[in-house]
Amino acid sequence: MRQKRYSSDLTDSQWKTIKPYFQADRRRRHDLRRDILDAILLSPKTGCQWRMLPGEFAPWQTVYYYFRRWREEGRLQCLLSALRRTVRREEGREGEPSALVSDCQSVSTSRAGGIASYDAYKNVKGRKRHLAVDTEGLPWNLLVHAAGDHESR
Repeated sequence: MRQKRYSSDLTDSQWKTIKPYFQADRRRRHDLRRDILDAILLSPKTGCQWRMLPGEFAPWQTVYYYFRRWREEGRLQCLLSALRRTVRREEGREGEPSALVSDCQSVSTSRAGGIASYDAYKNVKGRKRHLAVDTEGLPWNLLVHAAGDHESR
């Protein structure tokens, strides 16, 4: 078990809430799934690259393996949907929003990898990101594509 705690780590009550989404086939004395999820949450919070995860976490290959597996299985998307609905109900709203607000932003990118093209309207070479949020500011969908692609795609 890790000794050092990070601000992105799950609290015991948070883990109790989301634990059913990460049920394991076998029992372990130590709950590796929680440590893996803590490592996954550290990366976007700090901007840490997978290979630069602190040593007290599992090896980065293990963390990345579980991240990809859970993403491909749809576990992460299912968890996010359930959490959004829970937050909305706690605010006294319906679980599903009746309206979403969409915004688009063209951002320049580095030369390294990924899709990119030139957006002549905004004079940017890079990618476009579209984000749909509800009135609470909770994200419901995200789309990233080359900046030169038309927005109606």
